[in-house]
Amino acid sequence: MNVEKELKEILHCKQLMRDMFSLSIERIEYLGKGTVYMYFAVVSEYEPNVFYRIDKDLDTFRYEKGSWVYAITL
Repeated sequence: MNVEKELKEILHCKQLMRDMFSLSIERIEYLGKGTVYMYFAVVSEYEPNVFYRIDKDLDTFRYEKGSWVYAITL
């Protein structure tokens, strides 16, 4: 496991999410990495948390009503 490389990937994904979803006051939290996806949560004091997973091609899926729905390619 290359921690430096993984940290760069996480920070890169967080910045892309912030830019693509026009996030300002919300926080993006890294939740973990599975074998295929990295998992993130957008956290806000005023709105419910929104969960995302991103694959190696930067395809991003949002968790809605019990399933993962394609959202955007970062």
